[in-house]
Amino acid sequence: DSRIAHTLLTNPTLAQKLKVAIQKLGTACIELVKIGGQRRSHPYDERIQKQLYSASETVVERVEEVLAALHEGSRGTQACIN
Repeated sequence: DSRIAHTLLTNPTLAQKLKVAIQKLGTACIELVKIGGQRRSHPYDERIQKQLYSASETVVERVEEVLAALHEGSRGTQACIN
């Protein structure tokens, strides 16, 4: 749950960064599903295929942003483990 991760981060800037990254990921996923529906209705439309490809790249970028924020938050924990 994103709210748990958000509250566990002690750095408010990092918590906000994670929150924004998750919101952007959600928006990108919604857009991808919408375009996927268009693709299903028009399977041979090359314009929609290009939009679907672009939207999937955006989702990958947003996932990377979420992972980067989580990784940044885990640096102190990893230092304690080592």
